[in-house]
Amino acid sequence: MNIVFENDTYPEREIVIERVFSNLLNFFERNNDSSNDEKIISILKKIINHYAKNESFEQVFNGVKYLAGIFLKKKDYSNFESILLENVTWFKKARDEIKIYLLLANSFFRVEKYEEARNYYQDILDKLKRFKKDKTLALKIYIRLINIAQKLNETPEKIKKAYQKAKHFLDGHQNSIENAQEYIDKLEKIWLEIEGYTINNHIAANRELKQDIANIKNTIEPLTKQYQIIDEKINRFEWKMQQEITVFNSRFEEIKKLIQENLKKPLEPSKNFFQKIIDSVIARFMTKK
Repeated sequence: MNIVFENDTYPEREIVIERVFSNLLNFFERNNDSSNDEKIISILKKIINHYAKNESFEQVFNGVKYLAGIFLKKKDYSNFESILLENVTWFKKARDEIKIYLLLANSFFRVEKYEEARNYYQDILDKLKRFKKDKTLALKIYIRLINIAQKLNETPEKIKKAYQKAKHFLDGHQNSIENAQEYIDKLEKIWLEIEGYTINNHIAANRELKQDIANIKNTIEPLTKQYQIIDEKINRFEWKMQQEITVFNSRFEEIKKLIQENLKKPLEPSKNFFQKIIDSVIARFMTKK
């Protein structure tokens, strides 16, 4: 895009740039078509540099915000972050770099990049402590850090820790915070949510425990039935073995008796003594069968 000036005086140039910038921002707000993004990026960078040199920081911020917004819309988070950090220097001159970090943090929070958002919010808190200013903003960030802990499904202990930091800050700076009662009420509501979350967690844990017990019971019951079947088989086997032993002992006694009876009888000359005993035993058992 080339801008031609009929009269290249500074005031006229400023008016044209102002108009281009205003029209460009209006176009950006209305237009969802990304085909012109590269052209818009190029023009925005030139305009941002122009305003930065003239220390028109409000205009620089607007330009940077819209430029970063193009990358955010495209989910190009790396370029989004880079373009904002590149322009932090301009805002350091105006002692207003928190504005850029806040834009980064809020944008990352909005697109659910919670870890990145938390890091920038923490940076902002450190800067606010160092400069000892804007206690209301600091409290808002403490509350936002509780929200992030909740959205990341962190443990109740971590969520309570984030809450305690916010509560401690509010208690210590209540007189320096605008609409302090509003934040007192908000923190009370958050506390009730945390307590409710904790109770719900306990209920869920109990439910899981009951399910685990039911699963164990379902696993044990078939094993118990199998054990009972095996136990019955062993009992039947033991009973059968006992019967066999009883029969064997009975027969053994009979054999002993036969042997003793045969020992008392005189030997027949035609038969061997032991052969006679064997024959007697065989004959006895044959008659039993």
